[in-house]
Amino acid sequence: MRYNTTCMMHIFKLSLLLFFTLSSLSLSAQTVNQSQEQSCIKEGTSFVTNPDIQPSFKGGEEEMRAYLAANLKYPVISQENGEQGRVIVSAIVNVDGSLSDVKVEKSVSPSLDKEAKRLVSNMPLWNPGMVNDEPVRTKCLIPVSFRLTD
Repeated sequence: MRYNTTCMMHIFKLSLLLFFTLSSLSLSAQTVNQSQEQSCIKEGTSFVTNPDIQPSFKGGEEEMRAYLAANLKYPVISQENGEQGRVIVSAIVNVDGSLSDVKVEKSVSPSLDKEAKRLVSNMPLWNPGMVNDEPVRTKCLIPVSFRLTD
């Protein structure tokens, strides 16, 4: 019986040692992955979706609405077909405030989607998202509403 107890104690100690070794390796891997992610963000190959400070249109939401209203060109075919609704466009706000990777996330119709994408692609520079007081590439969603008036 003594042999089994001694053997079991060695197995238990080895198990604990293995557990703590694997735990520290996992923690090291997470730290390396986080630092690699941060360098990728700064190099422009990745983006964040939840920064400390969200990107914003310079001048705020009111200015963005004014920009959209002043620059929107309602497609004639959409007017003739009575098409209206909200197109959701995603874009990456780069560290310099420029927009890239503009895509339609929620479609209304091909002609309204194309106009919404054009509007967002031509927007002026934004204030970039921030993580730890550093600008980062950030993905954001921009709704573009189309309403016909009587």
